[in-house]
Amino acid sequence: MITVTLTKQAVLNLQRGLYNISDFAGPKFAYIIARNIASLKDEVTSLQKALAPAKDFIIYNQARVKLAEEYSVKKKGQPTTIIRNGVQEYNIIDQVAFNIALRQLQAKHKSAIDKRGKQETAFQTLLEETVEVTLYTLPRKDIPKEVTARQLSDI
Repeated sequence: MITVTLTKQAVLNLQRGLYNISDFAGPKFAYIIARNIASLKDEVTSLQKALAPAKDFIIYNQARVKLAEEYSVKKKGQPTTIIRNGVQEYNIIDQVAFNIALRQLQAKHKSAIDKRGKQETAFQTLLEETVEVTLYTLPRKDIPKEVTARQLSDI
């Protein structure tokens, strides 16, 4: 067991890395992975709460999605999506009309959008803060052979 100082961003990255290798065999390995995930749980939960959108932003976002669905190409009555630059988005029929309607919606929910922007900025600052965490270690001989160097570097 060791105590290390990590940025909160590093805590999130470590948790993701631990989950990515949590299915490998070996009772000692599985135990250490589970203990480390549990050790990070409180910090990760507090970060998730810090980023959770406020109710007024959720209402705006639901309205935004509904608007996009209204203006999207329909296939069998369902809105269709496309992948653009690696991002899935609705396949909008009339982009100009959609943009006008979206700007009106954004104006109506300006306060919620502004608060969300400030929340995201504050969250980015929060990720730079450091925290001490206790991690559990195991000898190299107990690391499953199937674990790759890349997976190990993620933890």
